[in-house]
Amino acid sequence: MLGSFPLTLFVSLELYDLYRYAESGGDYQYAPWPFRPPDAAGYTNRENVGVFLSALSASLLIAVADYVIGRVRGKRPDN
Repeated sequence: MLGSFPLTLFVSLELYDLYRYAESGGDYQYAPWPFRPPDAAGYTNRENVGVFLSALSASLLIAVADYVIGRVRGKRPDN
């Protein structure tokens, strides 16, 4: 779970940036990361918590999927 967290945090931030940009009608203050101006609108505390929890949830889902796949593959006889 900890191994995938940095990647899921980055993806969550980027997806949320794209959502904010589209929701604002294309306002340059809400442009996603590579195009964000220096005086861009910051995140609220609620948005920060939401993005963090989204990334944490995605990491947990990846860890559970990895565990389940490992258990299923471990029960199959080797050919």
